[in-house]
Amino acid sequence: MGQRDARPGPLGRRSAAGVLLLGMMAAGLSLAWKPSGVPEARAQDPPARALRVVVHVNFAQTTRERTGLSNVDNMIKAAAEEGVPIEIEVVCHAEGIRLVEKARTELADEVADLIGRGVRFAACRNTMRQRSITPEGLLPGVVIVPSGAYEVVRRQQDGATYFKP
Repeated sequence: MGQRDARPGPLGRRSAAGVLLLGMMAAGLSLAWKPSGVPEARAQDPPARALRVVVHVNFAQTTRERTGLSNVDNMIKAAAEEGVPIEIEVVCHAEGIRLVEKARTELADEVADLIGRGVRFAACRNTMRQRSITPEGLLPGVVIVPSGAYEVVRRQQDGATYFKP
């Protein structure tokens, strides 16, 4: 049989430092290892910051509008599950004004439900003027902003995340 390496040093078999180094490495790996399926503890996470979202609606397609409102609903639910406050504004201008018009929308109930849950719906005054839409022609709870495009940009500048369905 060959001789054992008795030299001291980090790689020597009888080296105390080598054994200690290997032990520390093993301990570090076991602390870092997490079995799959076990959720991470979040106690050390900082308090949740409110998510701010601006939803841009400048199209008139019922299927796409419905999908967009469903997306908004899903954002609210996901944020609630994670305990994260969320602020959502849906800005409607150009062809998208139809979503908040009493006479033309097919989704009045869905809009009313989201308004009741704190979602802000904004209609563009420029579009309303161009199309002769009065404030009374909008769904209850819809606010009027001077310019839909400006409102989208302003909200982004203020830190809101842009979302377009």
